[in-house]
Formats: sequence, structure tokens, C-alpha cells
Amino acid sequence: MSLNVTIENQHGERFGAYATGQGPRGIVIAQEIFGVSRSMRAVADWFASEGFTAVVPDLFWRQQAGLELDPASESDRETGMQLLKSLDEPAAISDILASADYLTAAHDLKGPVGVVGYCMGGKLAFLSATEGNHPAVSYYGVGITSVLDRASGLKAPVLLHLPEEDALCPPEAQDRIKSELAGNDLVSIQTHAKVGHAFARRASPAFVESAAAVADAQTLEFLRSAIPA
Repeated sequence: MSLNVTIENQHGERFGAYATGQGPRGIVIAQEIFGVSRSMRAVADWFASEGFTAVVPDLFWRQQAGLELDPASESDRETGMQLLKSLDEPAAISDILASADYLTAAHDLKGPVGVVGYCMGGKLAFLSATEGNHPAVSYYGVGITSVLDRASGLKAPVLLHLPEEDALCPPEAQDRIKSELAGNDLVSIQTHAKVGHAFARRASPAFVESAAAVADAQTLEFLRSAIPA
């Protein structure tokens, strides 16, 4: 069952989200710069098919609620980048945590709620794991190098998917991530060869099915281990 829901954060502010699934494990999907897009909804539906209850909050609602951009459109990509630059990250993380609380309350979940983020959402997922017990998965997170100092405050395990040919996280950035997070028992890193940014973006020319299948299998194993059913 899929539906649009309204979530209230700790400040009494209300925002929209896409919700699907009835499984015993809950996850929040942190969006790319394109909003609660067809790809993000497809991700949530896939997790639902794997036994999760998933919700995709609208993290751009303060700037423009209900926005859905097309990655194939140059003007939409520019719009998404501008929204990213003006995003209030602490507020967005607050909305992610409120979405996790919503899942716990609405579905009577017993274990911690995970966060799976893509692109912009990959960084937000990483930061969510420093705010509480929210196991996090980051797919090609943009800007993680700027928050590596927060790793010492991780409260939950994190899995990072790094595409080897990601132009938005080039080799020197990936080397820094691996170097600075080495030895942190809460962090696992998977490098995916011969693929670039957005390789797991469904319904997109960037999608590489074989690589996405490997990463998604690793994600499922990680989440099922970190979140008891």
C-alpha cells in the first residue's frame, strides 16, 4: 500500500511524504536534489517489496513544497543545485528524524529506523547517524568530506557506497573518506568499480542495473543486520 502522508516535526511544522510498505523494519529515504521523484518512490517501493516500511519525506518543502524535478532536464538540474545550496541542513535532518518517529509511531516498529540517502540525501543519512540510533546507508553522498569530523559522534552503523568514477566525489575525495574513516568500527565502505554518480538511480540513463543490484544486496544485508525484525 502506497500513499501520501503528512508528518509533523518537533516544531509543529507539517510537510508531505510518500509512504509505502507494511514490513517490521522501518527506513526513511533521504532524497536526491530532484525532490520526491519517480526514482525515489521506486526505491521506496522496492524496499517495501523486501519487507520494509518506507517513507520519503519532502526535504525541499521550506523552499518549494511538492517539487518533482527531471534529472534529464538541464534547467531542472540547475534548479535542484540551487535548492541544494540554500538547503537548511539541520532543519532537513530534523525532518528526517521526525519521519523516523512517524514510522515508529504509525507502524508500532520495535527496532531503530534506518536512513537510506542518495546524492544530497547520502550526506544527510550520514549525519542522521550522528543524531541518534539510525543505521544509515549513503549512496554516492555529496559533500561527506566536509563533515568527516562528525564521524567521531556516530551513534549507529553507517554503510557508504562510493562509485569509483563519481565526478562529484573524485578519487582524492574518496581517498580522504577512506583514510579518515579507517579504523572506525561503525563505518563500512563499498567501492563500486566502473560506475559513476547516480548508478543506482532507477528510471534513469545513469542507472547501471548490475552495479545497483550488488549495492542493493549489500544494503539489505547491512540493514537487516542493524535493524532487528
